Amino acid sequence: MAKENEEVRRENSRKGGEKTASEERGKDFYQKIGKQGGDKTAATHDKKFYQENGKKGGDKTAATHGKDFYHDIGEKGDQVRYGKDKK
Repeated sequence: MAKENEEVRRENSRKGGEKTASEERGKDFYQKIGKQGGDKTAATHDKKFYQENGKKGGDKTAATHGKDFYHDIGEKGDQVRYGKDKK
């Protein structure tokens, strides 16, 4: 029974993916959706809400990631982008 349900879910997901991929969805579509989401969010959350959440996230990140962490990520990005070691 559970296996049949899993197969049905996968088939439905595949069909949904094919339908989405076949629809014309250009830049305008995503801009419109993004604007609608932004408008709804702005209507329910004030500036202070985002400032507080941003500060909390920044504080947590700063507490767990030092300069070396970001330096290493930058080096890895350069290696992937340019295919060489910059050291």
